[in-house]
Amino acid sequence: RVHRRAIIRFPLEKTKQDNNDHLEDVISIWISYVEVHAMNGSIEETRRTFRRIENQSATLNAEYYLKLARMESKHDRERVEEILIRGINQKASPTVDLVNALQKWRGKNAGSRR
Repeated sequence: RVHRRAIIRFPLEKTKQDNNDHLEDVISIWISYVEVHAMNGSIEETRRTFRRIENQSATLNAEYYLKLARMESKHDRERVEEILIRGINQKASPTVDLVNALQKWRGKNAGSRR
């Protein structure tokens, strides 16, 4: 309930339109909401919410890509590398976190590609 109230109170669209200085804070609230939703809701609804965050904020926050990749690692493992590379290409900050996650993912999955 707290997350739902927060996303109603801090809509992405309005925050972006207002060029709000707190956009990263609002994105963090939405990411927290989508994480809880991923644990308790439908995977398709979770994916839609992740897309909404990305479409509305053009996020340069590495946390977004890391959380999305973590969620997809449980449902669609083939997308994980693509998500991390997209974050790196978008220069999401801190990029080093995405590079490290990608290297770790590749190392962990090297045997499964053969």
